[in-house]
Amino acid sequence: MYRAPVDGWMDGRMDGLMGGSNGPGTHFPSRPPCAPRGESAAAEREDEDARRMKETKTMRMPLERGNDAFKAGKYHDAIALYSQTLDEMNKSEMREMNTDMTTDNSSSSSMLSRVLNNRSAAYASVDEWELSLRDALRALEVDPTSAKSWYRKGIALMHLEEHASSLQCFEEGLDLTPGSRKL
Repeated sequence: MYRAPVDGWMDGRMDGLMGGSNGPGTHFPSRPPCAPRGESAAAEREDEDARRMKETKTMRMPLERGNDAFKAGKYHDAIALYSQTLDEMNKSEMREMNTDMTTDNSSSSSMLSRVLNNRSAAYASVDEWELSLRDALRALEVDPTSAKSWYRKGIALMHLEEHASSLQCFEEGLDLTPGSRKL
């Protein structure tokens, strides 16, 4: 039997079709015989980049809708949409951990801090001070240099009548952003 040597691709295919050493039902390489070496890896990276972009868009849609709901005074809707965004981020992170991928943690941390701060503000708007504090604390775990997170924590503590701790949070935020009118 003649075998056309095409970078090893045809050999396995012919064996599978002809009942040769690999037997029927042989799985063939994903790279077609005309693809140069290295091109399939580049295509896989492009596919992965496209998947990440789609996931980012999926996460941003409820985030943007949450921001719109917050601006419209629909705080419970905003909380639900921010929670949905956090769920999507968690699912995305779990997929990345399962596939052992390395990602840019700074951008995902920044977005996580932003969503947690937004949900903290929404909880504060409906007088859910413990939940507002919880999200502010989580945001500070992600980014301890976020003046906004220190502000959110300080406001929540103030409403929970922990005034000394609240004042310390405002001072910490001012150390990070001197001259801030909000703090």
